[in-house]
Amino acid sequence: MARGVVIEVDSGRPLPGLIVRAYDKDLVFDDFLGSTTTNDAGNFLIRFSEDDFRDFAELSPDLYLRVHDPMTDRMLHQTPVHRNFASDLSFRIELTLTTGGDGATD
Repeated sequence: MARGVVIEVDSGRPLPGLIVRAYDKDLVFDDFLGSTTTNDAGNFLIRFSEDDFRDFAELSPDLYLRVHDPMTDRMLHQTPVHRNFASDLSFRIELTLTTGGDGATD
């Protein structure tokens, strides 16, 4: 399970309605683990099982998240890869919104 919140960095306000996608980083092809939309409080929760990422001796995913604009599907942010991800980790993704586009920081 991947959970967390997406906020606007300058104001700290939550960013609802963004698409968050979870992936498992692999050597050849990254596994898509699931996606969701942030709620009114900017929170998200993506549930996945071992069957979604398990390869050979892999016991936990090397997890990263991507945040997308729901209107254009443009990627706004990608987190670093969290090796051997533990499900008790909560993400705090901070986006900088500008008039010319969206930048991001993690």
